[in-house]
Amino acid sequence: TGRQPVLPTIPGLPQARRRRQAVLDLLRQRGRLARAEVVEELGCAPSTATADLKTLSDCGLIERVATSGHLRTSYFVLTGSGRAPE
Repeated sequence: TGRQPVLPTIPGLPQARRRRQAVLDLLRQRGRLARAEVVEELGCAPSTATADLKTLSDCGLIERVATSGHLRTSYFVLTGSGRAPE
């Protein structure tokens, strides 16, 4: 019908918003991402990826899932709020 889905508001300056939107887009494509994949895909510093993932998590758009009960080996997935409406 030509209507664009309403996406959640992503905080930050324009460059940070574009990066964070790219993370959400990657998560929609892949289902889950590790921080190292964000660094590789976006070409950003590990600290930048960590900050972006924390911001998206704090906004309720993604959540961190620990593997083997250990947060150092974790990945991120979209929450219901982070998924674009159909």
